[in-house]
Amino acid sequence: MNSVYTLINSKGERRELEALLEHPQNQYSINFEIIQYKDDADFELNQQGIKFTPFDLIMMFKTQDYDVQSTFINFFDFDKEMILEKDVKALGQKFNRRVIFKFVEQNPVRQIESYQGQVIVTALSQWFQDEVTEIVTTDVTSSEYTLTYPFTYGQLGVGEAIINNDFNTRVPLVIEFVGIADNPRWQIESPFGTVLYRGQINHTTTAAQKITIDSSRGTVELRNAADNSFIDNIFQDQDFTLETWTFMDFKGDYKFIIEHDIGSVLKCDIRYRKIRPIV
Repeated sequence: MNSVYTLINSKGERRELEALLEHPQNQYSINFEIIQYKDDADFELNQQGIKFTPFDLIMMFKTQDYDVQSTFINFFDFDKEMILEKDVKALGQKFNRRVIFKFVEQNPVRQIESYQGQVIVTALSQWFQDEVTEIVTTDVTSSEYTLTYPFTYGQLGVGEAIINNDFNTRVPLVIEFVGIADNPRWQIESPFGTVLYRGQINHTTTAAQKITIDSSRGTVELRNAADNSFIDNIFQDQDFTLETWTFMDFKGDYKFIIEHDIGSVLKCDIRYRKIRPIV
């Protein structure tokens, strides 16, 4: 097989679909029949880059072990967004796709004590990869203040970068302040120079910590900078007069600016998805 598929649900659990697609008897002891499977030829976007033909994987299954079947089915977050990961061996790269699963039916067959059902997965996006843009602050001791909302300042660390959205849809950002951050704040300007989103977290971290703002999940967390392990929920430390959840609303180049109260080095990683056609 040229590619390995892995599903990632909202809890971060992973299940490989390689065995499912290659062998009728998978590791869950459920007999699957692949009714329809259409791979990822990128004939999906129209001239405006908006509409696409859904990626469909329809699976029929049956098993005589209801508990095993329930364990498998419970992995799927039905009617919720999941991630389908494709590891393309020939390219040595992994691609992601937003997908949604729907459980169509489950019919007990009492005569032979088996259970039948159908699962359909439909794509919500093209294949994409995460892009990471890094900003490192520099020490600014002058009275210049680059953001557009009032703040009583002292010594500042500031930095900026240009990030690009090549989708024609809204793309959420994951913002991570890594290292000693004192009340970090940010704003993003549209390709037309308009300030779209501004945010601030009223929290001070140590060198071993990072603040992670995930706009797609609506979370503000304190995490370990070395291994990304969860430390604390600091949702309450956001400035609720500002937006916090930050997006690139349409296609184009955006200016992303950060500041914090200490004139020291602070690294900010911004993660966002980029379309990656699979050739």
